[in-house]
Amino acid sequence: MQDRMRNVEEFARYATDMIVLMDEDQKRTNQTLERLTEPVQQLRESSARRDETLQRMLRAMAVIQADIVRIDQTHGGT
Repeated sequence: MQDRMRNVEEFARYATDMIVLMDEDQKRTNQTLERLTEPVQQLRESSARRDETLQRMLRAMAVIQADIVRIDQTHGGT
């Protein structure tokens, strides 16, 4: 009977240790996520600015191409 009690006590210690370890891991995970959130947001914002700039460049290029076509047509081009 004493052996069984010791086994239960040992299991309870292991379970407590496991809970503490899991809690520590969760805290570290949360800290890591907090540290990564800002850089990820900055990357998203930077990517959005790049996409917007690229779209502006494409629109400007379309206007330039249209002007070239008009100039060609006006000056007897093909």
